[in-house]
Amino acid sequence: MKAATRKKVLAIFMVLMMVTVAFVVAVSALT
Repeated sequence: MKAATRKKVLAIFMVLMMVTVAFVVAVSALT
């Protein structure tokens, strides 16, 4: 259970990082 929770948190963190990077790239491209 603890391992599964950690895996889920890690997946969410990776998605957030990807979204943040994509947002920064988009802003950099627009400006």
